[in-house]
Amino acid sequence: MTKKELRHEILKKRDELSLRERKEKSQIITQSVCEHESYQLAEQVLVFASYKTEVDTDAIIQQALHDGKKVYFPRIENGSMDFYQVTDRQQLIDGYCGIKEPVAKDDTRFVPLSQNILILMPGSVFDKAGCRIGYGRGFYDRFLQKHIIGPTWKNITTMALAFSCQIVEMNTIEQDAYDVRVQYLVTEDGIHACHE
Repeated sequence: MTKKELRHEILKKRDELSLRERKEKSQIITQSVCEHESYQLAEQVLVFASYKTEVDTDAIIQQALHDGKKVYFPRIENGSMDFYQVTDRQQLIDGYCGIKEPVAKDDTRFVPLSQNILILMPGSVFDKAGCRIGYGRGFYDRFLQKHIIGPTWKNITTMALAFSCQIVEMNTIEQDAYDVRVQYLVTEDGIHACHE
């Protein structure tokens, strides 16, 4: 099965979850993230504004802001993605594909300054080895390749947020050279460490 076919099949399953199911499962995922050491230690948190039937990130965002962490959201411009700090969710505006985005300001652009950074990532399909299929544009893979992989990688934790219906068997996802695996997979069933 191609990535496109797999994405279509799994997103159909995710879309079939009821609003109540998504809300309950998102609450469990939020609790797991916020209790995890990588969140507790993080000074900078890169998060996404949930879209359509994705895991609801609102409670994580509120908690991170309440805890005094520097919170950043992605913005798509000219075919690439960058992150900008937001101090209130109300600062987000409609952006790429109708997804809420921050306003681009040089003084709020993400720079990996702290010793502990947590990146929370969306996606359509995952396996327990940390392989991920996004939405077909490769924004996160390119961002991680450009800004993260290198000397500072040891200070950065990547977590994918998904419902259990989005998890497939190992070796189901075709991996390309530019694909970046996530370190942790968080579903309503708990947190799975994918690789070190």
